[in-house]
Amino acid sequence: ELQRDTEPDSEERCRRCWEVLRPLYVVDPADVSKLDTFERCHLETERRAFGYAMTRILPALSAMQLRAEDVAAVTAPVLTIHGRRDRSGPYEGGRDWARILPDARLLSVDDAGHMPWIEKPHEVRRAIETFLAGEWPDGATEVR
Repeated sequence: ELQRDTEPDSEERCRRCWEVLRPLYVVDPADVSKLDTFERCHLETERRAFGYAMTRILPALSAMQLRAEDVAAVTAPVLTIHGRRDRSGPYEGGRDWARILPDARLLSVDDAGHMPWIEKPHEVRRAIETFLAGEWPDGATEVR
């Protein structure tokens, strides 16, 4: 319906897309309004992002098959933070990143979706601060 009724790069279409997507990014419906600050439909790049993602990014990601051997040269520690109830990027994807990277841990955020920093801001911020201080945050686990 959006594709038929609105111009591809219009602000109206961008806003309508966000209306559909926002509830998918969080678990608690009360947190949907917190995503209003991310709406940037007045920017041309944001209005064009959906089309670019559909025609360029998603096909490229779908064609990619990363294995542990492909990322073996990554020596930096990596903290992957993933909401267990993510409906946009499957939770197993976060587990895969932590599993194939040589020095990675996964911090699973319960009762959070695609944007865990919105739903559990203190937990996520604390974890990032701990990681940036050179330590693994509590709850971050190796995935094998």
